[in-house]
Amino acid sequence: KVHIMHDDDTDQLTIRGRNLNSGLPKEIVISRQEMREALETPIQQVAELVRDIIEETPPELVSDLVPRGLVLAGGGAKLPGIDEYLAQILEIPVRVAESPELCVIRGLAKILDDKSLLEKVQVAWGS
Repeated sequence: KVHIMHDDDTDQLTIRGRNLNSGLPKEIVISRQEMREALETPIQQVAELVRDIIEETPPELVSDLVPRGLVLAGGGAKLPGIDEYLAQILEIPVRVAESPELCVIRGLAKILDDKSLLEKVQVAWGS
């Protein structure tokens, strides 16, 4: 079984953020197991949504997806093992984009440079 957040020498992770009550910076230390437990349900939900989208995708597009696989982008793509985990669940190749945290902004920059690219993209939500 593949897990996100592979075990390694670091049994604990330092999480930095903002205390929602005080608004001040806050740092906590949690175990890798606690992190896995916290992320398990949201990642399963993402996998289910991706599976639903694949099932609704026209066959001619899915035939391209199987050999090429999915490319993960965004900060969440940097979670260790998420690509292997999703590949196991979805039964297709999954890889992490180069500099995944920059993919969205790079795509937006391309669209701002050439607005005709928007015509090539269609988003259908809830249809």
